[in-house]
Amino acid sequence: MISSRSLSNAPRSLAYQPMFPAVQAYPDYYGEILSTYQHGPLGVFGGPWVVQQPMPAGPLSGDPRVPDVNAISRAKEDRASLSAWGRLCRGQGLGKKSVLAYNADAAEGARQRSQVNILQVSGDDMDAQHLTLTIAPPLVIPQPFTQALIAKQQNVTGEQDNQQITSGNFPGIGFPIAWPPFNVVIEWGIGGNSFTAEVDFTNGTTVNLPGVAFVRAYAVADPDRLQGTSALYTLFATIGPGMARPGSAQKTVFYGNVASAEESTVFPIPKFAKRAIVVGWSNAAAPNVPVTVATLRFWQSPTGQASGTNVGNFVATGNQPIGFDVPGGAYYASLVNGMSSPARFAIVYELSI
Repeated sequence: MISSRSLSNAPRSLAYQPMFPAVQAYPDYYGEILSTYQHGPLGVFGGPWVVQQPMPAGPLSGDPRVPDVNAISRAKEDRASLSAWGRLCRGQGLGKKSVLAYNADAAEGARQRSQVNILQVSGDDMDAQHLTLTIAPPLVIPQPFTQALIAKQQNVTGEQDNQQITSGNFPGIGFPIAWPPFNVVIEWGIGGNSFTAEVDFTNGTTVNLPGVAFVRAYAVADPDRLQGTSALYTLFATIGPGMARPGSAQKTVFYGNVASAEESTVFPIPKFAKRAIVVGWSNAAAPNVPVTVATLRFWQSPTGQASGTNVGNFVATGNQPIGFDVPGGAYYASLVNGMSSPARFAIVYELSI
């Protein structure tokens, strides 16, 4: 067992050893003497001695601090066995939830920000890493189901995503929810250089950050540009080492039969959806028009056209499917059959994971 004791706790017989005459000659200069004791089969004996020397008065040292050489280590830390990623992020939160109190009636131009950062990691420049930031799909906290509970107060639990919210009235208000568009402000850098980018929250995505020794992220909303439902929204992200390759995962949402010139049911957009490809097919022996003719429509609200919250329309024509990027603020999608006969449709979503 290894332990350290100060001079005041050390046995008097071990306080002054002839092997350190300088300590006896200049006790004030060398300051406190720390003695290490080792327990062995022969009992307790002193050694080796460690002297804590104060910094002499004079100009500050301009020498750089190099990891594993002269960096200040932390208790019980074996720096040599840690990876650069381990040293960069050790003891820091790699992601947390933050609540943004969204107010659709805020003054024009008033940007709203999450109450705390959803992510912040910093370390030594020589431990800089390529990092992947994963932005999670937003969650909403419903308002009280009845104003008889606490008037004009907001619940603090019960988070729901866009697939759990129904087309009925949002709790606490007399109309369905309209998800507001959120952005993530990302600040990262190394040394004296830093960069800032603003990224759509969409319904979850991943972001590659090259050469990072410091990164911070927080959520913002601009209600004067595209309004949504006032409520508390939970926003969060996580970070990890490495660069994410282009996503190969996909999710297919089947819409079933849609009559000619009619609009389909509104379905929630899958989490982490990045691009949407409309696929249509007909069971007719000889379709008189090219398969997959439709208008893809994106919405903030699960009620679609009735809500008046359209954020984008894309026309898909021809036999060759074409993908369309999911715009910010889009949480639901529908499509209009542009064929002259009924057809079955599906949307294939490319995911950013």
